[in-house]
Amino acid sequence: TCALPISDAEGLARTPDGGWLVSFERQHRIWRYPSLEGTPIAVNIPGDFGRQPYNGGVEALTVLPDGRIVALSEEYSERPGTVAGWIGTPTGRGSYTWQSFAYTTLPDFRPTAIAQLPDGSFAAIERAFDIVRGVRCRVMRFESAQLQPGGTVQAEELARLAAPYTVDNLEGLAATKGPRGETLLWLISDDNFH
Repeated sequence: TCALPISDAEGLARTPDGGWLVSFERQHRIWRYPSLEGTPIAVNIPGDFGRQPYNGGVEALTVLPDGRIVALSEEYSERPGTVAGWIGTPTGRGSYTWQSFAYTTLPDFRPTAIAQLPDGSFAAIERAFDIVRGVRCRVMRFESAQLQPGGTVQAEELARLAAPYTVDNLEGLAATKGPRGETLLWLISDDNFH
């Protein structure tokens, strides 16, 4: 028999002090790496973090300039039509206080990445997959004012990627300013060794 891995790294975010946060599925947790060569330190997590499905944990993870963490579960839901999200505010003692919010989803589409845009709003990738239609992705955007403890984010669709267009298992997102001041979104796929 083959045991499933318990270290399924999914989300990656740079902290303002140059460290890195990594979220893991299966054994749901967030680790902080002070540097790429450093020894990780476990980040305290919300009480309900462990309720996420085995392979449906936090893939969408970002850190804001003030050090707050924004995390979206791929599958954990407390209300139909949404998935759970958390905002972690640094306490100044190396830990975080956590508050939850909900993120509205369509059937089959689940968040796999989130990033703050240069104007302060947010972009997210939502992915769907089935054997007949293959991979489909939605690129979403929402204003930062929607990101409130106890609130519900309702993002707008910017683009839908599906066959016959080239689309892959998109699980990473970054945003930068282009040479003319335009916002550029960088999407990266997990090719699952294909």
